[in-house]
Amino acid sequence: MENITLLDGGTGHLLSERIAEVLPDFDHPMWSSGIIESHPELVKAVHEEFIAVGSQILFSNTYSLHFRTINEDEIKFIHDLMLENVMILEDLANKWNVKYCISIGPVAVKFHDCSEYSASYLDDGRINDDDIYDHYNVLLQQVQKIKKNFVAFETIPSFIEVKIALKVLQNYPNVKCFLTVVATSIEQTAHGDSIMDIAKIVSGNNQIIAFGVNCSDPRLCLPIAERLSPMLTQKLIMKPNDGRIFDQEQKRYTGDRYDLRQDLAELFKNKVHFIGGCCSVGPDIIQSYQRFLQCGNCVSQF
Repeated sequence: MENITLLDGGTGHLLSERIAEVLPDFDHPMWSSGIIESHPELVKAVHEEFIAVGSQILFSNTYSLHFRTINEDEIKFIHDLMLENVMILEDLANKWNVKYCISIGPVAVKFHDCSEYSASYLDDGRINDDDIYDHYNVLLQQVQKIKKNFVAFETIPSFIEVKIALKVLQNYPNVKCFLTVVATSIEQTAHGDSIMDIAKIVSGNNQIIAFGVNCSDPRLCLPIAERLSPMLTQKLIMKPNDGRIFDQEQKRYTGDRYDLRQDLAELFKNKVHFIGGCCSVGPDIIQSYQRFLQCGNCVSQF
């Protein structure tokens, strides 16, 4: 499994915890991505925490960047935040020989209501296809302006949003992309769309480095990989949570963690070459993956 590339975990979630320690009332229209503006040193420190435990590709803390209207001031604001984080990552990449991609979240981030886990914004009239197109186009314009070419489209809940995001991506032919959806079962996304149908429009796209799931139950990773691997031309990426469920009312995680290490060997056999985590996955879990991957006899433990 030496060809598995280790990603980072829940950068935004960890930053939310870190900012609460120094500024309990922190509030920003860009959620945790706003920490780039107010406390860039925390952003750098969290990236370094993941580097220290073996992450080989970092995701920028730009998942929540969005705009309400396309105007010069709003676009400049998100451009400046993205650039600031890229400058931090560029320094770390040069120092530690790691890579990074620019995270782009779904249209849902503008609503700040976790609707990427339901895709309700697609059904209640809050957005249309043009809004989705503009979201990805404006953010990719900023990527192009800062002369970068590696992004991650993350936490997409629906077929239509993937389809439109891919349409936008083709206007930026030099950009390569990780693409992940939110899975609620081995067959469906958060919007109830077929993951296999999405894989069909992704497969063969030479701009997509890897396709998979993120911010989902880790128990779904292996069965999804087994379904997708025979028909995908690309590698697979898995960036799940730790298995616990976030209780919105109590604002805490409940249930038991799932140790994804028991599935790593089979995941690798099914084209999963990029492994990391989301939200509740911190440096401790990434480190456990790193140690497991370094230990040639560890598979027999499970």
